Amino acid sequence: MINRIVLRGSEGFTLVEVMVALVILSVGLLGLAGLQARGLSSSTDASLRSQATLYIYDMAERMRTNREAAISSTQPYEIDFGDSPSASLPSLVKADLQSWLDQLATLPKGQGAVAIDKIAAGMAVTISVRYREKGSLQTVNVDTML
Repeated sequence: MINRIVLRGSEGFTLVEVMVALVILSVGLLGLAGLQARGLSSSTDASLRSQATLYIYDMAERMRTNREAAISSTQPYEIDFGDSPSASLPSLVKADLQSWLDQLATLPKGQGAVAIDKIAAGMAVTISVRYREKGSLQTVNVDTML
């Protein structure tokens, strides 16, 4: 009789194979987590820029609604960063500016400025909003005509 020894192929995984697979999976998951964090940060930045732009257009519409006071007066809507509305302003202009500045306070370190330049075609207005984003000041400007 002849004894036969049958060699079977190795079954299962070795510990080294499992460890390599875990390292590859870990690196992939860490990359995915980093990508998610970056996406969230970019989304927050875009949201702040969108809010600042909406606040600028809100002020432009307030000025257009009260166009008579904006054009005929001695530039009552003008305000610089960090200033508050003058007590001598007409009540509607003062209320518009104060309401706008209160809205800007919802942005991180939010401040606003309005510069008016009378030209032959009417009034050129530059409305600016400044806020803090990732440790630095960001400014959004819009130039429009009244």
